Amino acid sequence: AKSKNHSTHHKNRKDHRNGIKKPVVHKKTSSKGMEPGFVLNARYARIGQEPKRYVRGDLQEVKPHRNPRPSHKAMAEARKAKKVAAQKK
Repeated sequence: AKSKNHSTHHKNRKDHRNGIKKPVVHKKTSSKGMEPGFVLNARYARIGQEPKRYVRGDLQEVKPHRNPRPSHKAMAEARKAKKVAAQKK
């Protein structure tokens, strides 16, 4: 009688030949076959949970930059002050 029914010989090579891919995860699962009342209720629940969308800076806290770059006006004034200080010497 034969005792050996399975072997992993050559399996790894065959598996990696086309690459081991992750299963495809879809954004929305199908509601086919679900109870219609449950689907509707789940939809309303999902609408309530949605994060508020960013609209032109309304919902985002503006954090100041660590090393803010001075404006052109401020840079020009600094250059002028440097020139004046150099002329006084």
